Amino acid sequence: MSPTLAELLAHPERVADLEPSQVPALLAQLAALSLALSARLAATSEREPSANGHMLSPDEVGALLGIPREQVWRYSRRRSWQKFTRRVSRKCVRFDEAGLRAWLATQGTVR
Repeated sequence: MSPTLAELLAHPERVADLEPSQVPALLAQLAALSLALSARLAATSEREPSANGHMLSPDEVGALLGIPREQVWRYSRRRSWQKFTRRVSRKCVRFDEAGLRAWLATQGTVR
């Protein structure tokens, strides 16, 4: 009996037991698994919105910080803002409210 993908993962030395005709099917299974794992990793990145999921527009962030919207856009490119900044598209950005407030707390300027 030829080894399954699970058996090959547990015992890679069993690759020698495979018939050459079995390899393409196992490679397809492995590629599907790799794709599913990549999608899972992308979905659980550290840049997820907070539990309440409330996202703010640049106008709302500007009002909260007392700065113009254009300045919010400039700040959105800063490395220190990347954890709570979500680029929806080239012309649309949103900010995780809890992340922004946490960052503000570290700056000593909570409003």
